[in-house]
Amino acid sequence: MSPRQPKPGRVLLLLLATAAGIAALGHRAPAQGPPPKPLGLQCPPGKAPRVDLYGDPLPDGAVARLGTVRFRHGHIISGLVFSGDGKTIIASDFDTGVHVWDAAEGREVWRFLQNDYYTHRLAISPDGRTLAVAAGDLTIKLCDPTTCREIGALPKSRNRINYLVFSPDSSLLAIADGYETVRVYDVANQQLAHRVTFADHVGSISFSADGKLLACGVKYGVRLWDLALGAEVGHLPNDPLDSTESLYAAFAPNGGLLAVWGYEDGSVRLFDAKGLKGVRRFDREGEAVKSPKPWGWGSNMSVRFSPDGKTVAITREAGRIELWDVESGKKRSTLIGDTSHRPSILAFSPDGTRLATAGYDNWGGDNTIRVWDLTLGKELHPRAGHGAPITSVAISPTGKTVATAGRDGVVHLWEPDSGRHMVRLEAERGRWPQVLISNDGRRLISWGNYGSAGTLRVWDAKTARAVSRLDLPNPEGFWETVSDDGETAASVDLKARLVRFHDLTTGKVTREVADDFRRPLALSPAGDRLVGLDGILRTAADGKELVKVDGVHGSNRTVQFSADGRRIVAGTLDRNRSKYLSDPPAREVAVVDAVERKELRRFGNRGENYFELEAVALSGDGKTAVTAERSGRKLHEQVITLWETETGRERGSFIGHIGAVISVAISRDGRR
Repeated sequence: MSPRQPKPGRVLLLLLATAAGIAALGHRAPAQGPPPKPLGLQCPPGKAPRVDLYGDPLPDGAVARLGTVRFRHGHIISGLVFSGDGKTIIASDFDTGVHVWDAAEGREVWRFLQNDYYTHRLAISPDGRTLAVAAGDLTIKLCDPTTCREIGALPKSRNRINYLVFSPDSSLLAIADGYETVRVYDVANQQLAHRVTFADHVGSISFSADGKLLACGVKYGVRLWDLALGAEVGHLPNDPLDSTESLYAAFAPNGGLLAVWGYEDGSVRLFDAKGLKGVRRFDREGEAVKSPKPWGWGSNMSVRFSPDGKTVAITREAGRIELWDVESGKKRSTLIGDTSHRPSILAFSPDGTRLATAGYDNWGGDNTIRVWDLTLGKELHPRAGHGAPITSVAISPTGKTVATAGRDGVVHLWEPDSGRHMVRLEAERGRWPQVLISNDGRRLISWGNYGSAGTLRVWDAKTARAVSRLDLPNPEGFWETVSDDGETAASVDLKARLVRFHDLTTGKVTREVADDFRRPLALSPAGDRLVGLDGILRTAADGKELVKVDGVHGSNRTVQFSADGRRIVAGTLDRNRSKYLSDPPAREVAVVDAVERKELRRFGNRGENYFELEAVALSGDGKTAVTAERSGRKLHEQVITLWETETGRERGSFIGHIGAVISVAISRDGRR
């Protein structure tokens, strides 16, 4: 995250990105005159770069990293393969392109296809010479996995690609895009060789060991297709009472067996590939959990044969991966990792000694690759920190502790000066978990926002001892925000269309109001005023309207009170462009005097395409605002900008995050 051109004077910020690591930054203001361009990430010649606790260099201007960048992506991982020699791991994600990782150390060695909006799937040929990438422009790009250079491309699909698989001899590539047709291309000449059409959508595809058959997961069953005959030669229906629409299938690489999964009972079943007779099954341990959706918590989300076909790996919930002996049907071992990791993508190393895993789940997934030594039965590179996107950051009043919350359902406490990990606390999974340290430094509070389990937890911030827990009775309810004093929380009941205010000391509901766009995006530090979804500042006690801020748009990440409650900053719509867009992004910042009840000024609208405000924060004295933005200057570029709230003047900015920055925080003294 490189600072703009420096001049004496320094302030430290904490920035939070969806990659599972955050950085404390040293900032220097720009010289007077036109705003300078952001600098690159290179360290000045002759100057040794700062490094984090794992020896990885920090971006220029950063003073610490909380967590690690090793095996961490900036977004949800969508594809995962080992290179042909097993020395690197290649992984794609939905936002930052294709990453090449050193398999032994977890260091990123290369990144390509960064300018595609997302890369949805990966496949590597068995001979290790061709990498197929389902790109954001709906084409299949063929790349050399050694040089990462594009060597060809297949025609555009009508939908994003769900499955890619090479034939065992590497000559064919089969593609399924979720519709009724499977297309099979000749890799050498990049021409269509076969087209396979079914009556229903295709969910998975797999080549037989001799490359003559395709096993396709089609609605309520698996169908076998002979490529030479151009005809269906087998059908394996679902269980009669099983309501699961999609089954998934994979041929064993040594031939003879077909694995099928996706059943409601969580079993994985092996069939004779010729007669489709059941051979054996691997059942879930304990009580069966019905889950008709293969990406649900209760289902086994992925199955993979080892290269020699003698072992099958099955992912289970709560971070478990089971390894079964194909011949005997006995379980060999269970790999138990971080319970926040929900593995759904598996890749064996070519020699079968290692297993790489990544997650993809209902809450936006995991952005961490984990590598297991199958001989030792343990993870090779465990490191403290989040394994999924971080969604919230908070700094204690003393500036000596930083709290982070993420979609993995974990709250971590850190020492910001050194980056040292201090405490791990189990919290709630969800799309936007939040964390707060009360302004007296006594309470640490976490809560799940929309899409979570409706639980709010309070800990003693100094001892990390659990103090209380509040659960919302209605599954359609969620916690929205908490006042900075840690005394008041607001929840939303979608079913009853009510907003409720809770006393966090007693746990009791103190009042409730109708949720007619009055949903509180932010509470004042004392909890006596709120800014609603409609942009109106009200008294919390009786709902009296104080002032309206036009165009408020976003969430509690884009509306904040100053520490003294006298000022508000809010992300707002571009007044000139919002009328032309159905869901316009926040593009500028409004500063409001909450005491005088008037808007003071607006700033930050640079008029760039795709500029989108993700988060705002105010310094303790209210004189400095920080914004996190998606910039239109470069695809995926994240920009952190400091502004003078009195004048709207830009003081400087940082760039360099690999994922979207969705939360920012400034310490009370303005130095952290």
